[in-house]
Amino acid sequence: MPKRYLLVLLLCCVHPSLSAQDFWEPLPLYGGETYRIIATPDGDAFVGTEAHGLLRSTDQGRSWFPAGLTKHSIHSLYADGKGELYAGTTRSGVGLWRSTDKGQSWVNIYGSGYSRQLAVNSAGTICLGTYGLTPLARSTDKGQSWNELDIDPDDDRHTILQGLVVDSQDRFVAATNLGIYTSEDGAVWTGLENQFDNGNIFAIQVHPDNSIICVADSGVWRKGPEESAFTEVFAVKSGERSVLNRLGTTLYLSLQSARRLYRSTDAGLNWQTMSDDDSEMRDFALLGNGVILSAGGFEGVTRSEDDGSTWQAAGNGILSQSITAVHMDSGGVLYAGNRRGVIFRSVDGGANWTASPFPGLHPVSTIFSAPNGQRLFASVGMKSYWGDGGLYYSDNSGIEWTKVENNEVEWAPIDIAMHPDGSLFLSLSDQSELNSAGLFRKDNLDAKWERLDAVSEGPEKIFVSSMGSIFIPGEDGAFAYRSTDKGESWTAVIIQANELHFEDMTEYKGTLYGIAFRGNLYRSDNDGLAWERIPGGATQVSEFIATDNGTLVAATYQGCLLSSYQGQSWQRLTTGLIISAVRSISASPEGYLYAATAGGVYKSAAITTDVRENGASAAAVDKLKLSLSAPGDEMVEFVYASAGSGNAHIAIFDILGNRVADLHNGRVDAGQRTLRWDSSQHTQGRYFCRAGRGGQIVAVSFSVLR
Repeated sequence: MPKRYLLVLLLCCVHPSLSAQDFWEPLPLYGGETYRIIATPDGDAFVGTEAHGLLRSTDQGRSWFPAGLTKHSIHSLYADGKGELYAGTTRSGVGLWRSTDKGQSWVNIYGSGYSRQLAVNSAGTICLGTYGLTPLARSTDKGQSWNELDIDPDDDRHTILQGLVVDSQDRFVAATNLGIYTSEDGAVWTGLENQFDNGNIFAIQVHPDNSIICVADSGVWRKGPEESAFTEVFAVKSGERSVLNRLGTTLYLSLQSARRLYRSTDAGLNWQTMSDDDSEMRDFALLGNGVILSAGGFEGVTRSEDDGSTWQAAGNGILSQSITAVHMDSGGVLYAGNRRGVIFRSVDGGANWTASPFPGLHPVSTIFSAPNGQRLFASVGMKSYWGDGGLYYSDNSGIEWTKVENNEVEWAPIDIAMHPDGSLFLSLSDQSELNSAGLFRKDNLDAKWERLDAVSEGPEKIFVSSMGSIFIPGEDGAFAYRSTDKGESWTAVIIQANELHFEDMTEYKGTLYGIAFRGNLYRSDNDGLAWERIPGGATQVSEFIATDNGTLVAATYQGCLLSSYQGQSWQRLTTGLIISAVRSISASPEGYLYAATAGGVYKSAAITTDVRENGASAAAVDKLKLSLSAPGDEMVEFVYASAGSGNAHIAIFDILGNRVADLHNGRVDAGQRTLRWDSSQHTQGRYFCRAGRGGQIVAVSFSVLR
């Protein structure tokens, strides 16, 4: 049968106006912690994220797409069973929102407080748990008006509503820090009699037979429909993030402390362990036929098809990522490491991502390329994580990773850097049980780690200049300690009285730039021997880089600071960032910025250009066009147009990012050319054709179908 070719996506380099849109645009590593997830009666699933609003799935969690409230943090979700959705938000507007069209549009119906729990009875009465002065808000007219009330006005203690359900008799049942309360209409509440001593209830459900099952600090308690008192049925330490859900007559329970999923098929009398996976479970949704979706905080959304026995990442793993490191190599491949030790890679500037088989368990702290660009490194583990971290390298653009032998150095890496001759330098914290803090050197991958007699134990930063000088933050009035013999000896660099140590350094065409702890900016034109103060600077810097055109960029906990005048003046760029703390920053050769945040990866909406000392701007970026046609059964045809001349690399990649064919690798002149690829020796599936010239990247995604 003839093959068919489907054009999926075309990306081109553009120059949008900064005044017309946010500076930062989110890439589809949808971001932030996931707090709430629900299933609707028609089989859809919705998950609330901290930094990308609401996401929806129509295929039981296999794929996801935005469902509104994109600049809000979602902390509560509810589906009333009649087609209406409710979402409680923080960030960019606190309150409660309602949608009647599955998230296509939203109306704010309550804006007086942070909503925590929500339930709607058959009459349409809404009860909303808040963090306001009163614990409950009630509406009988779909949110047009509200009454704020206290569940137990006779109790002087502040009530916190921690769970809220509607039972089979259409009563509201509330779990609070003071016990369990019920209400016929949400206006008048009555505390249950004969409750157990520990009244702090974290979660609650009512079985169809009217048994009440609740989670307290000591474990799971139950009161049958004919029983007068609660009985402890499951003695286990729980926690405030415990969740009780029900599908028909089957109950499911997740406990914050145990990090496990349990099931009961006898109205809560007995509990069976369904999963002992060590993943966090903030919330979970039951879709039926054994499909369960879990919202796991920083661990994203996972999916089970066997009633919770085994779990896999939902949405190809790209959903809800807390990104800790970002890097683009010289070939234009973009990498993003997350808090769970997974590295994602993109060959089309972040439009599509695949997860590399990276064996990390803890946060990816650094991703960097060797000076010659031929090897990629990634470190796993941060100061507060020791044990299973380490240093890994890849010789095929992040497709496969190999662990660098530790040689009995217990990992708790703070920073890693590479010398121009290939030597590695590693800083370890003092939180390791087997090793004290220190600075180590490995002259090649086969050599052992050698402890250096550095003047600072476990330095926070290591910077190596292109000349091979090594810098670590100074102490006792020194801006830095500098070594020109690969760490064998050190000299204190003192800039001025009372100046503190540097936070980070970067280099552009031989000029070094360093930001001091207080935020002052310095430059050196002689490899760090002497430094001069220049205007500008930043505080709370996580990473400091210089782009290929000389723009200085400081990633901070309050967005990014950018200088287009070689440090003479600065502009803070935060628009578009839902979570402003930027942990890592990288730049493409043409000047686009990529920011790693707890809310995912963001890309600058326009390139950054340096203004030279004579006022002339950097050269404009040429436009590239790449189109696709299908002239025959086996041949795929691409048309490549370049506005300028230079070296271009045009190649075909499979969905995993493996390069399967080179179409052109060499000089091109301005103009248009046709390139063909014979797909007959390749399986059907999705592929990318990517063209790169002068740091510019354009890609087209297509599928080969039989």
